Amino acid sequence: MHTSMSRVEIIGSKRHYNRVLESLQSWGKLHMEHILDSGTRASLKGVELSAQERKENPFREALEKLLCDLFSYLPSDFNHNNHCKGKVEQKVLEMPVEEALEWVRGLLYELRPLLRRKEEIAGEASVLRGYEQLATAILPLLPEGPPKIWGYTGIILNKNQKEVLPLLKQELNRVTGGRSVLLSSPLKAEGIAVLIGYRQVYTEEVKGLLASKGVAEIRPPEALKGIPFQEALRIIKHRLQGLPNELKEVDLKIKEFFLRNIPTALALRDTNRDRLSQLEVTSRMAQTKYAFLIEGWLPSKEFRRLQDLLQKEFRGEVVTNRLPVQGGMEAPVRLRNSRPFTIFERLVGFFSLPKYGTIDPTPHMSFFFPIFFGFILGDIGYGLILVAMGIGLFFRFRKNQPLADVGLITIICGFISALFGAVYGECFGIRTWLHPLIPQLARGHLHMEHSSEVVMNYLGLSLAFGVLHIVLGLILGIYNSFRMHHLRHVLEGVAKLFTLVGAFLLLGRYSGFLPPLFLYVGGGVLVASLIGWGVAGGLLSLIEVTSLFTNILSYARLMALGMASVAFTLLADVFQAQLKNVFLATGVVVAVHFANLALHIFAPAIQCLRLHYVEFFSKFFVLGGRAYEPFQKTERR
Repeated sequence: MHTSMSRVEIIGSKRHYNRVLESLQSWGKLHMEHILDSGTRASLKGVELSAQERKENPFREALEKLLCDLFSYLPSDFNHNNHCKGKVEQKVLEMPVEEALEWVRGLLYELRPLLRRKEEIAGEASVLRGYEQLATAILPLLPEGPPKIWGYTGIILNKNQKEVLPLLKQELNRVTGGRSVLLSSPLKAEGIAVLIGYRQVYTEEVKGLLASKGVAEIRPPEALKGIPFQEALRIIKHRLQGLPNELKEVDLKIKEFFLRNIPTALALRDTNRDRLSQLEVTSRMAQTKYAFLIEGWLPSKEFRRLQDLLQKEFRGEVVTNRLPVQGGMEAPVRLRNSRPFTIFERLVGFFSLPKYGTIDPTPHMSFFFPIFFGFILGDIGYGLILVAMGIGLFFRFRKNQPLADVGLITIICGFISALFGAVYGECFGIRTWLHPLIPQLARGHLHMEHSSEVVMNYLGLSLAFGVLHIVLGLILGIYNSFRMHHLRHVLEGVAKLFTLVGAFLLLGRYSGFLPPLFLYVGGGVLVASLIGWGVAGGLLSLIEVTSLFTNILSYARLMALGMASVAFTLLADVFQAQLKNVFLATGVVVAVHFANLALHIFAPAIQCLRLHYVEFFSKFFVLGGRAYEPFQKTERR
């Protein structure tokens, strides 16, 4: 449901403006509005930044960029919660922005040599490993005591470039007049080490040939040039053994740097962002020669607290009034649901926020989404695995609200899936020892009598869910339209509802479930509903009659996805029966069940969301809600 919002104004002497702004930001409940854009205060002019504030603003923005740059170098294993609670000197936070800029620049000046050294070590290690790989492969190919008039060049080719070697050898013989040799050896990694020997007088020709063919030679580090391969290899291995320790020392210095400076840097970032936010909201305010005016929205229950806060601090010199909501004004939306429903608010938000004053679909989604999901998956084993995954996800990320909510949704969906599994009699597929609670819905026990009736019952229940969902959506749409005084939409919603009622009365009569009287009752209701369609939306609106029934038929996908899951489990049973090797059979069965679970976690979730967004929400959901964004201090992350 929506939190009730009140529109308020705050009026006071201009000399109190900055203090009022700081108080409101610390309180963190008022959603600021742009007064001049609203058109209600056309005679007023906006609050202009002072000369000092105009000078300060670009420095604040530059400071924000530098701090973002600093935080981008945080080590990936650096835990903010454990390492960012050091003591912060107040005088550092209160320093002028110019001094803060110089302080952060000094931090970056201290940090960058360490970062450069880390990159140098990584680059050196990469070059040395490549040269070690080449030298190790080529060393056995070298002739003993090669003449000094010969030169050697090493290259590495991909394994799929093996067919290039004869062509390369032919070209080498051409440019050297046959005075060259080409030796190759496979590498441990997928590649080929190639050693090219040639008379040194042909050095330029050979290097030019390699360059023209796009083949890069492995150049030894400067310190190893002219050193024999055996000696170079020994030096490289020794160097590679020492580099990890050097890298650890640099990483330790970087970590010590952040441990020493990050508490202050984080506090400074929050302080700077709060100040930037103050400068930004100033443009939304209005003023006269002696007074300022602030307008905004806040939860209705907070109005008295705001009055008390400003009265206590400014003793009547700043006044707060509740304003009427005029036509065309839209309050910001803050959804308020109890904890079981709150975790589904994010799923609604993926679609859109509902317009203020209309129906919040969160409670309805929190009820139907897990049922539809469990109806599709419907397996005790899979359901319990999902419950375990959800518990793990929740406790692993309990401080990360979005991921914690995903964990709770997974637990609920897993539990409902296990319940439906008991109804169907399924545990990691069809099990003859597990008797279904409702044999008429034992969707996978196709060996039972009347199996076709079971499948039809499953399809019928899917469509029954569709009827229930669509009818509920129409009723909510009628209620929404009535509250918004859209009488034509009310009539249209009632007509849609009675169209379904008339159609199902006729269907019940022709199916033999209802007596002959209902042929006339159903026909009369259907004709009356079509007249209502025409009055509410015109004759062209009658084209939409068929969409009601196609919406309901869309829910057949619940049955289709559920039977696809059953087919996977049957396939696993077939493999288990056919494969004689116990270990192979176990591996294949586990792989099939894993693939089935992975597929039927995402596919049901996507299709359940689609049924809500497309079929259900279209009957009542009013788009256009704007989020409630209170003016508040930056939260420490």
